[in-house]
Amino acid sequence: MKVPSFPGDVAMALIDEELGQPWQNIYSELSPSRVAAASLGQVHKGRVKENGDLVAVKEWRSFVLETVTVDLSIIRNLGLAL
Repeated sequence: MKVPSFPGDVAMALIDEELGQPWQNIYSELSPSRVAAASLGQVHKGRVKENGDLVAVKEWRSFVLETVTVDLSIIRNLGLAL
């Protein structure tokens, strides 16, 4: 199954939200086009402003944290029941 990517403007806004600040504060470059996409999120190519390192910036899909939290809670409760 091919997972659709986020549009570039949406991806950049989501990265800002996840960082809690504009991405430009951390990265000198950040590609709005994804390098890869999967069920949990997508990856963008960026360059760290401070040292010039080329990096992969992973962006999680909005439902992932909630889903993982619920799954871990279920596993914990099952473990306690054993």
